[in-house]
Amino acid sequence: MEDLFASEKDVFVAPFPKEGEEPLVRTQTTVDSALSLRIGKGLRKGLLFLTITGILLLLGYIVTDVVIRTLAEEGQLYVRNGFFDLLSFLRWIGAIFLVIGLVGYFTSRASAKRTAVVLFDHMAFYRTYLLIATVRAGETVILEKVYYANLLRVKETKDLILLYNTSATAYVVDKLKLKPEELSVLRGLIPLK
Repeated sequence: MEDLFASEKDVFVAPFPKEGEEPLVRTQTTVDSALSLRIGKGLRKGLLFLTITGILLLLGYIVTDVVIRTLAEEGQLYVRNGFFDLLSFLRWIGAIFLVIGLVGYFTSRASAKRTAVVLFDHMAFYRTYLLIATVRAGETVILEKVYYANLLRVKETKDLILLYNTSATAYVVDKLKLKPEELSVLRGLIPLK
């Protein structure tokens, strides 16, 4: 992997390591629509579950309403006051779940696919901090030095490590690009959850 940090040392002195200090792990994450789809996979599963729940509630309402009304009209069943209000509530909850689930699912999927800018985050992990060089179209656009102690939260998923620098944004480490020994070193550096 090209050493993006070495070529910038004269210009950006402050964030770089001391002379002779080598990173313990180096990796690169491609930030594109495929990564956005992988990150949002759990959200889309939840929205799909919400949609299916909405459909089931609506079907339950329809079947229950038809059966109960038929039996009540034939005199075979006594229905208390307010029962149909409860059924109506069930219908509205089902409709709300269905709409939120469908709109959220398709919006999140379309949003992830629209990620047009492709960035490459080159990461170098040191004992107490991480250096990140974000590259777009072959040009380094952001250089950052992040101390592990300053991370708000660290989350490990099946194939990603998310290093949250704010409550809404995270640096993404693609575990699929790491060797098992590199992942082990990374787990030793950062308390993964």
